[in-house]
Amino acid sequence: MKKSDFVRSVSAWGYWICAIGKVLSGIVAVFSLIAVVLLISLPKDLVRVEVLSAVKIDMNFKELLGEDWEEYKSAVAESISPDAEITEDGISITEEEASATVEMRAAALYLVPAFAEYSMLAALLHFAACAFREIKDSPVPFTPAAAKHIRTAGTLTMALGAVPGITSGLIGLLTSSAMDSVDIDLGLIFTGFALWALSEIFQYGVALQCGPMQGGETEHHNPNAF
Repeated sequence: MKKSDFVRSVSAWGYWICAIGKVLSGIVAVFSLIAVVLLISLPKDLVRVEVLSAVKIDMNFKELLGEDWEEYKSAVAESISPDAEITEDGISITEEEASATVEMRAAALYLVPAFAEYSMLAALLHFAACAFREIKDSPVPFTPAAAKHIRTAGTLTMALGAVPGITSGLIGLLTSSAMDSVDIDLGLIFTGFALWALSEIFQYGVALQCGPMQGGETEHHNPNAF
């Protein structure tokens, strides 16, 4: 059983796309790791980022009272809180509070999921490229090596759908004592199972390829064959 030129062409394109993607993902993973190491090595209080949340309320008493607002303006100014401001049309109140404070050293933790994601993506594309190369170079459609590479790629695909989200949730638990929402990509999980199924199909194809050959050899060596 020979492979068609179309299968060889598709396999060649798949190999090069996966190989290039592997290199790019590996570069991103390396830079993420370098950033983590550099941020951890910084002095603890060198840089602090404070995120402020503000609420502003504008009340237009002039629209309600008309010209009488001018008479009440001075009396209201003496009784309002320091956070409030008298305007031409009414009162403006602004409340500000710090919603989050992040140290640059702590920010290194938030790069760990990115490093894990791109490392697994590079490994996934590596095994996918190996599978495409095996399919392209082998004279038969199905090989045990291709089935093994496809199964490994399926395992990494499922890990890629779960591990980064779980890592982000654990980091939220470490930094804020509260588990953040765990984002699991079910699409990647199902894709991983589909690749497992494809690897089983390849294993069955290998058995079908070997069956006739073994059967032919058995018939050839059987002295009782007619």
